[in-house]
Amino acid sequence: MKKKIIIGIVILCLVVAGVITGIVIRNNKNAAKSDEAIAEQTKENQNLKEDDSSDESDQNQSQAYIVTDDGSQEKYYTFYQVKEPSDMFPNGQDDYEVQKWGEYQKYWDDFSVYGTYDQVDAPPTGETGYNEDYLVEKTTDKGAKCIVDTRTGKVYYHNMILPTGIRYPAGKETNSMAGHYIEAHEDQCPKGQYSFTYEMMQDCYGYPVD
Repeated sequence: MKKKIIIGIVILCLVVAGVITGIVIRNNKNAAKSDEAIAEQTKENQNLKEDDSSDESDQNQSQAYIVTDDGSQEKYYTFYQVKEPSDMFPNGQDDYEVQKWGEYQKYWDDFSVYGTYDQVDAPPTGETGYNEDYLVEKTTDKGAKCIVDTRTGKVYYHNMILPTGIRYPAGKETNSMAGHYIEAHEDQCPKGQYSFTYEMMQDCYGYPVD
């Protein structure tokens, strides 16, 4: 009888030991899975962080396009958005203003463009965010109105594109001077005021008086 009891106790101990061993093994497996999950999550978080950094870089970059003769778009310049205000752009610039500033520099900053286009094929314009405080209106020695950019020293006459991206309307009196000049130089002005080169504007309107 005692022998049977001893055998029963031994069997019970073995069963309990097996159960405990199974629990330990399962816990170890679960711990390993948990470690793997943590490692995987860490990797995903790192990837997301890198993606966010890449997205932020993309947001700071924009591209401008021109439409070619066949109707397709051609990238011609890459800009970086100016987020912080500066002396030239006191309110900073959004993507649109950055693009228009690039177009101004490409097409209008060189005054030799004037006289080479007409109303139909004029290069694009748009507000650039340029600091208007730099632009001072003055009167020329012939009585016409003009704008002097105090940052660059450039003089802008009637109907020229200012660094702000806006066409400068110098007023009726100055416009009348253009009409008289066209009448006197009809052979040089087949396109009216669109025929005016910068040198012709200087001849027509004169030079700013301090």
